[in-house]
This record gives sequence, structure tokens and C-alpha cells, in this order.
Amino acid sequence: MRLMTLLNSFVANRVFLILVCAGLSPLGAQTYDLPSVEQYADSAFGSKHNIALLTADTIEFKRLFFKSKAPVRVTKTSFRDILWQKSQFGHTQPFTSFSEISKISGAHFEQDRFKWRHVQSKSERVETDGIFLGDYSLMFMWFETNPGIQRLRFETTYEDFKFLSHVSLLPVESSFESHVVFVIPSWLNIQLKEFNFEGYEIKKTTTRDGENQIVSYSWENIPNFKDDAFVPSQAHYIPAIIPVYRSVKPERSDEIALMPDVGALYKWYRDVSLETENEDDGRIPQFRQEWFDYDKGPDQINAVYEWVRDNIRYIAFEDGMAGFRPEGACHVYDQKYGDCKGMANLLKFYLDSLGYDARLAWIGTKREVPFDYSTPSLAVDNHMITAVNWSDSLLFLDATEPYGSPFSLAYRISGRPAMVENGDDYIIHQIPNTPPKADLVNTTYYLKPSEDLKSILVSGDKAFRGETQKMLKFGYDHASSQLRDEFLKETVLNGFDPDGVLELEAHGIKEDNPDSTSIQFKLKTRSHLINLGDELYVDLNMEKQLDDISNESLKQRYAPWYFGENYNQKSVVKLEIPAGFEPSEIPPAIEINHPEFSISGAYRLSENLVILEKSIVVYNGVISRSEAQVFADAILELKNFYELQITLQQIK
Repeated sequence: MRLMTLLNSFVANRVFLILVCAGLSPLGAQTYDLPSVEQYADSAFGSKHNIALLTADTIEFKRLFFKSKAPVRVTKTSFRDILWQKSQFGHTQPFTSFSEISKISGAHFEQDRFKWRHVQSKSERVETDGIFLGDYSLMFMWFETNPGIQRLRFETTYEDFKFLSHVSLLPVESSFESHVVFVIPSWLNIQLKEFNFEGYEIKKTTTRDGENQIVSYSWENIPNFKDDAFVPSQAHYIPAIIPVYRSVKPERSDEIALMPDVGALYKWYRDVSLETENEDDGRIPQFRQEWFDYDKGPDQINAVYEWVRDNIRYIAFEDGMAGFRPEGACHVYDQKYGDCKGMANLLKFYLDSLGYDARLAWIGTKREVPFDYSTPSLAVDNHMITAVNWSDSLLFLDATEPYGSPFSLAYRISGRPAMVENGDDYIIHQIPNTPPKADLVNTTYYLKPSEDLKSILVSGDKAFRGETQKMLKFGYDHASSQLRDEFLKETVLNGFDPDGVLELEAHGIKEDNPDSTSIQFKLKTRSHLINLGDELYVDLNMEKQLDDISNESLKQRYAPWYFGENYNQKSVVKLEIPAGFEPSEIPPAIEINHPEFSISGAYRLSENLVILEKSIVVYNGVISRSEAQVFADAILELKNFYELQITLQQIK
């Protein structure tokens, strides 16, 4: 059902949207059929509360004086029509120190028209551990009302154009339809780059209104983007526009370049970073004597890196320009905490002082950023690391990465392009992907039925590498000493509920940078064995990866899959066949091979053993949006495979 069939006379044309957003259209000029709207909301989203019937954003540009800090100001006028079932309507809008929210108004729909309501608002900075007030604030807006349809209108102003870097077509997650309008004056040269439009019903129109070009995007029949498991940021799959600001033509001077290419992006990054003062009244951060025990080379580089990593607390401190300008080295050293930029800069300062060619490097992490440097925008990067030019190659160091091995690459930056400073120039370096084996979890189980054939004794070994090893060590170190054994037990069991854990021992959990960390265990279970006298039913799937994803969520998948690691789970289960029994049949295998993943599981006999070998690999830790449903269907097949059991019958 299309929303437009539910609205009697609403949004006749895109010019109307512009007028409404600008506050020039009568507030009560539209009408809703509330019962039909509620019926549609309930069927499409399973709720009649906090559902956006329509969102609209109009983006306009103002040319500033030539000597202004930024030559173009951007204003985004937004309105939201929300189905709401409480007596107080509330909406929260994020913003940063580079933007300002104002001109807030609200209304309630009753008797076929909208009627004004008094709106209250307040803003709050987001705080972390009492230390961090970051470049991220929340504007709370609310008004007293009756259940039904509410309207909210507000403006967001960006004094510097570059900070409006990403415009989503889904500003409210559960929405019927969305509209975005750009009003582009003739003096502004801008490119609107469209992302994630494929597969969605998005209509684009371009018209003229005097000297302005009007570019409108309309998205109807928006799917229900439910809370799927293993998803990246919405930038990977929600339709959006990134404005690329090419140039502006002042009234009485030559054309001025804005941010037309990656060179301009780098120049702005570098100019901001050069403002950093690393000394404090002539004082510099203290050097560690042990660094000088090493010869110049990778060992000394690693010693400095490990000290910064282990002694400077990482927090996402991004207050104002600190979201782009690194904190000074002395300041980060003194306070013993910093964000990625401050830690990267401190590491660069130390290495430079020791005679290395160390450089700052900007990068977008894999989960958050799908864009590359073909799009010159602040939306491309969200992270900073350090690069060292050594032996004609670049060594990359991420001081924010806990438990990182020397010069190893974290999954979150693998496969991503990095912009490395090179004086007035720059280097674009492609970080290589880490191989699937880098994050392998390899588990072996040996199952021996008890003498009374009522339970199974399980001996096992679970080995972790790469990202999975980091997560294990992080969880262990951050658990209290009284709960560390419980943490290891939960890691081994992973949802499996045995009758008791008999032994548990971890290896490599306290070592720095071991090749792998493993847990050996012994446990007893009754739940995997059913004894019917002359028949035994044994479930060999001791661990059922991905089984906790609901079947309902797998039926229709819009988002790509993101695992945060090279998902690679392998296991071998060996069941000792008790004396006097033999398998009646071997269950069929599962074998699914795809360019982005593979799933396999097979039973076989070997002397007095039944062996189950299973493997689930997502080759790059990501399933693309176009193949997301294929993988969801494969998981449904895997769930069916988990239902299979071994039947052992008594030999007659």
C-alpha cells in the first residue's frame, strides 16, 4: 500500500515542500486520515507509536562576504510528521559545535488541521566518564499534546559549508516517506553524489526557480529497517547524498575553490594539524630510557608504540576543532588520555624526535565509512593513525588498538584507503585486507558417553587468533578477578548449557602478543544425549554459530552483513561410539560456496568414531547488500543442518 493513497491532499508538488520547510505555507493546509495511517503503521512497522509519516529537509545556501572564515553558509530546514501515542511529544536531534539548531516549532493534528503547540527545548553535551564533552550534542525538543499526529519543524545552520557533509534520506528510522530538496543558487558549483540508491524507489526531479536550481529526492514505500544482527553503519545501505562543494562565485571577484578534490581536502586537514602546539612553554613529553636500549629500527619503533598504546587512555575526544585538530603531544602526555588524533600525534612526535620519518595518516574505518577519496568530503575519514616511512615502505601504527601485535593491521582499517601526509603533497595508500585465517577460531571436541549412557563427557580446546583473540583478552582483563573464570566459561560455552564444567584452563591469556590464545576445558552434559534403550540420539553440534538470529529477521534482509572480523569458525567434533552400538545412518552434509562466504558441515565414520567437521567463513567479514539475502537464506539452511542428529542403534 502506498502512503499517497492514505493522504487526502498532501504534498501536491515539491515546491510546496520548500514553502512548508521555509514556513511560508499555511500550517493546516494538509490533512491525514488518521485511522488509515494507524492501520498502515501497524501493518508495516508493527507499531502505531513514533512512526514518521513524512520527513522533509530543504537545504539552502547563502553566499557570505569574501573575508568570512567560510564563503558559504548552509541552512537545513526540517519538518517531521510523527505518529505519536503519548501525551508529551519528544524528539532528539544530534548536532555538533559546527552547527546550530533554532526556529523550533510544533503542532498537533486535530479536526483536519494542524494546531500550534508551545515547544520547549534544551541541548546537552554528551559526556563520557566525566572526562569527555565531545563534539556531539543532543537537542531535546518536546511539547504537551494529545495522542495522534504531531509536527515538528526546526532549522540547522552550518556556518561553514564543509560540515554539512552527509544528507541521509532516512533521518527517522521508521518512516513512510522522505523528501530532500536542494535549492542551489547559480553562483554555487556543487555536485550531489548519490549513494545506496540501488533497489529503492527514489524519485529525483530537477527544476528551476528563477536563478535557483531545485533538486528534489522523494523516497516512498520505505522498507522496515528492523534491528538486524551484524550490521555496519547506515552509511553502507541507507540512501544518502554527499555534497561535493566545487567553487563559489563572489559578486565582485574571481571564482573561489571550495573543496573540489582530494588535494583541497588534504590541504585543509594539514593546515588544521599544523596548528597543533606540541610543546608547553618549552617543555616536551618525557622520553623513556628503555627506548634507547634498542637499536634504531622496528624493535625501537614498536617499543615506543607499545608505551603510547598501554599508557595513554583512549577516549573519543572530539571537542570542536579537536574533532579534526590533534591535541598537542605535551598535553596528551600530561593528562594521560587522548583521542585517536592526539595519540597518533604523540606517537609521531616521539618517533620524529628519535630520528624517524613519522607521519599522520587519515582513514575511514570499515564499519563506519564506505566512501573513498574519489569523494572529497569530511565524510570520508573518521580516524587517525601514524605511519612510519622505514626501509622504503610505510609501517602503520594505531595506538588506539588494544592488544595489537607489532605492525599488525586491525580489521577495522584493513582494506581501507589511507591519506598519508607528505609535506605539501599527500600519499593515498591502500591498506591491505587481512586474510580470513587471521581471525580464526578453531575448536575441537572429544565426546565420550558415560558408562550408564545418560550423559556425555566433553573434552575440548578452543583457540583464538587476531580480532577474536583481542576480544578475548580485552574481556578477560576487564573482568574482575572473581569473574574471570566465569568469563572464560561463557566464552567456551557460547550459549551451550552443560550440567557442569569440570576443568578450565587458559593459555596465552596473560602474554603479550602470543600467536594464539586457547582455552582447554572438560565438561559434562545430558542435553546432547537421549537414551531410548536400544537407540541413542546424539547432537554433535556443540556450538551452533548464528543460530540465535531469528528466522523472522532472515526472511527479508536489506542491510549488508558486517562481523567486525574475518569471520572464520572451524570445529571438529569426535564422538566415541560406545561398545555395542553402531550408527544407523549418517546425516546429509551441507555445502554452500559463494564468492563472499562458505558454509560446510559433514559427518563421517573413522574406526569407532563419528566425526563432524564444520566450517563457516565470511571471507572479508562483510556480505555486500546485493548478496545479503543470499547469506540470510544460507543461515536458514544451516539452522536446518543443526537439527540433524546421529542415531546409534544397539547391535543385535
